Amino acid sequence: MKKEPHLRVTETNRYDAWFRAQVQKALDDRRPAISDDDARAYFRKLKQQLSCKR
Repeated sequence: MKKEPHLRVTETNRYDAWFRAQVQKALDDRRPAISDDDARAYFRKLKQQLSCKR
């Protein structure tokens, strides 16, 4: 069943508002930035830990 056009617009507007709020929240975050190398190392270690649990 297809949704009515006004419902799709409402959903789109709601998603757009949510997305913009998430972007603003990230921009307003005052925590120190994490370097790409540090982030990659963190997730590499996490991936190894998770694969060892199998």
